[in-house]
Amino acid sequence: MSRYITRLKALLAENSSTRQTDKTDRGAFVGFVGDQGRHVSVDDSAETHEGDSIVERAALAADGVPACYLDGWARLQCQRPFSMDLRVWRSAINDAGLFLDAWGADAAALQWRSDELFSAPREGRAGGLIWRLRGLRVENLGASFAILGDGRRVQRATYEG
Repeated sequence: MSRYITRLKALLAENSSTRQTDKTDRGAFVGFVGDQGRHVSVDDSAETHEGDSIVERAALAADGVPACYLDGWARLQCQRPFSMDLRVWRSAINDAGLFLDAWGADAAALQWRSDELFSAPREGRAGGLIWRLRGLRVENLGASFAILGDGRRVQRATYEG
């Protein structure tokens, strides 16, 4: 079992117990991630809690994920895009972990930016490489492309904002 799967299971177990505590200690809160990737919440303490969660997840991944991707990786796990189906989001998290295990160091050496990997699809754009994997693995990674398991060539895309 990869380090990613082990770490993810531990985080999910921890998250489940944290949610129970949140409900009893602070009362229920409602939050969501807007289309622009910013967390919006009806409870200010929830925003602080999510920020802490992102930092915590980044710290947990620090031993196996290149530093340039820690924030993007942590945000992907903590912030589901508002219009994204839960199953698609979870698949993207899994795909990202497997990609980082296999190709993270190579992607960093090839200077792929975090947004080129993790940017969520929006406004007619396909999103970063992670969102385009949809369960496939990267077979080859170059400076301007990725070859997926089904033979498709995905061009590197630059995102602003």
